[in-house]
Amino acid sequence: MNWSWDNIRYFLAVAKHGTLTDAAIAMGVSHTTVQRRLVAFEKELQTQLLTRSKQGYVLTDAGHTLYIEASKVQSTLTSITSQISNQEALPSGRVTITSTDTICSVILPKIIRELIDQYPKLEITLDNVNRLSDVRNFEADIAIRTCKKPPENLIGRKIGRLHFAACASTEYIKRHNIKKFPTDISEHHFIQLNSQYSDAPFYQWLDKAVQGRAPTTIVSDFMSARNLCEAGIGITILPSYLVSINANLNELKVSTALAPNDLWLLSHADLRDTERVKVARHFLFERLSSWLNG
Repeated sequence: MNWSWDNIRYFLAVAKHGTLTDAAIAMGVSHTTVQRRLVAFEKELQTQLLTRSKQGYVLTDAGHTLYIEASKVQSTLTSITSQISNQEALPSGRVTITSTDTICSVILPKIIRELIDQYPKLEITLDNVNRLSDVRNFEADIAIRTCKKPPENLIGRKIGRLHFAACASTEYIKRHNIKKFPTDISEHHFIQLNSQYSDAPFYQWLDKAVQGRAPTTIVSDFMSARNLCEAGIGITILPSYLVSINANLNELKVSTALAPNDLWLLSHADLRDTERVKVARHFLFERLSSWLNG
């Protein structure tokens, strides 16, 4: 069977962007062109690749398999094209970097500016999501994540250790006269991240300390926890660097130290020798190591 690569490109665009409209914008064509190409491709394969949901198009099992393999081919073709077209040029092309909300917001902007200054032909996509599947499925080239060790099929270098702190706002401390992490738990309010962080040492530490004995506000990310803590709502756990840069947040003394978490720079093994990814990965590792261990 002689598949049209153009049809595969349209399929990849819809799978990545989730809607026909967004895929059409990304490819510079009309909405109807994308729909026609997708229908023709599914008819050619005699297989449904995508289904519609309230959130947009979702991959079927067959579509997921094709997406992974076609993404590999697309990445290879992009790399080959870049190498052939200009062997003497600086690394070029898009590099997608994914990390946590705090690292994306607080740490990476300056580092990415320096990366672009040094490699002006690189185009960066920064995605703040809290999952590793984006790297496994080639949705991202590089991930900056906390984990014990790299998952299978991912290569990684440990940047260093992230430390965490219990903290509260100046206003909250004045109202409650806190000298250390409160022993009378019931007199306080806590801000806790949701269960997607349940494997993290900081989550387990706070969960054990509170043990359902005090009211809690649940949030989905550190930036929300920081904002609520800064507003004086209660006590939370944040990365130490996020506390140190905020004059309104105060680290609380605790009787039991919070365990640190390892920070890793990860990418898919198949992208090991892709020049644009290799250059960006090395640059990020050097800058992040300097920041974390300096």
